[in-house]
Amino acid sequence: MCTNNHPNLHPKLKNFSIFNSFHEILSTNEAAQNFLEELKVIPSRTSVPPNCCDLPMKVEKLSGSKLGWIWRCSTKATKKKSAKCCRKSINPAENTFFEGRMCRISLQDIVAIVICFILQMKVTEVIENLRSWRHQRGDDELSCETVVDYFLRCREIAEIISSHHVGMFGGEGKTVQIDEIFLTKRKYHRGRVTEQMSIVVLGIYCKEDKSGILFKVDGKSKQDLWPYIKKFVNPTTSRICTDNAKQYHGVEKIISSSCTHHTTNHSIAEFVAADDRTNTINRS
Repeated sequence: MCTNNHPNLHPKLKNFSIFNSFHEILSTNEAAQNFLEELKVIPSRTSVPPNCCDLPMKVEKLSGSKLGWIWRCSTKATKKKSAKCCRKSINPAENTFFEGRMCRISLQDIVAIVICFILQMKVTEVIENLRSWRHQRGDDELSCETVVDYFLRCREIAEIISSHHVGMFGGEGKTVQIDEIFLTKRKYHRGRVTEQMSIVVLGIYCKEDKSGILFKVDGKSKQDLWPYIKKFVNPTTSRICTDNAKQYHGVEKIISSSCTHHTTNHSIAEFVAADDRTNTINRS
């Protein structure tokens, strides 16, 4: 919550922002950098440097870089005319989330935005609080587009991590809920919806672990869905819950002989079985 836009407040409450709680870890850019180094998100000056010319590179101060330093080749020129000093350098933050052509804001603001994304805060709320926080620091106002852009980049990274998920969901005594959803892409919400405009997304969710994953799949048939179910549902899973669509008929057979399959009939608005409240594909 930000109180910057509310009149008649006590002076100590003006410009109050939830970002004030970040003070211990994000009071300065140096503090934010130390925090990221502790998390091993970025390298520190004491990190093992890469090699160049068969020798470890050395740390060199560089005020223009986001971290304030770079690695520089440590070889020196000899007296021979043909020998030249290698001046190759490596910026440890280059082409990362924290530096580059698209990373124009401070480490303080980047980390604050990422934390807000993890906390699932609304973009409008982040923008309001970030503006107040920067105002207290004496910084210029940050554009809405910048915050939205960083939120989009966070989502892209989350999608990449999810797409490389190698674990399995479920297990002995656990229930896995499986369902597919359909998204439609239309320009300006005009025109007829065709099959080619539909996007099918498969969801796999473990009720006990409260964890799941989404996949964009080619279609809704068994051939499209079952390979993902077989790959990402633990073979020791005790129960599978789906709707009674034909593409799920017999799906328990690809898991194990001890796995039981429970269904609900969505066509008659049955989303939770009357005789078994645990038989549902709704998150609970």
